[in-house]
Amino acid sequence: MTPLSIAPLVAGQVSGLAALAQQSWLAAFTEGLTESDIRAALAQRDQSYFEAVIDVHHIWLAVVANDIAGFIECQLQDEEVLIDKLYVAERFQGQGIGKALLAHALNAKVLMNKAAELDVWVDNPRAIALYQSFGFKKIGERPFVSSSGEALSPDWIMRRDCI
Repeated sequence: MTPLSIAPLVAGQVSGLAALAQQSWLAAFTEGLTESDIRAALAQRDQSYFEAVIDVHHIWLAVVANDIAGFIECQLQDEEVLIDKLYVAERFQGQGIGKALLAHALNAKVLMNKAAELDVWVDNPRAIALYQSFGFKKIGERPFVSSSGEALSPDWIMRRDCI
């Protein structure tokens, strides 16, 4: 594999990041959702979304041979970290990129030594195993509710206390 680099998101990379975010989300989460649900989710992953949060969220990209292979987006809330998104492009999955991104974020000076929390889809055992390997534990569940009010497959709420 070509060497992996991880660096903060810069303005010129926003459109590529948005494309990866939308493609990854569509590949994983559309089953059982209405068109309205899909539009709402994609709006949280489009170029204007990332342009609005680039200066307030902590977003790092994993780049392999000038291709965005994945990214992690974190928010600092008081003294805790919310890991909002961690996506790896399908062709790069299984190569340790998600693990490298999570390690990078949790060891970043601005986020280091803080408790971290995230939601993960219950039907994503690879992601759950990754988070558990970093000390995250399930602390609850939250149903995903469609725009029509239907409760769909839940997310686990996972937390890692300050180490």
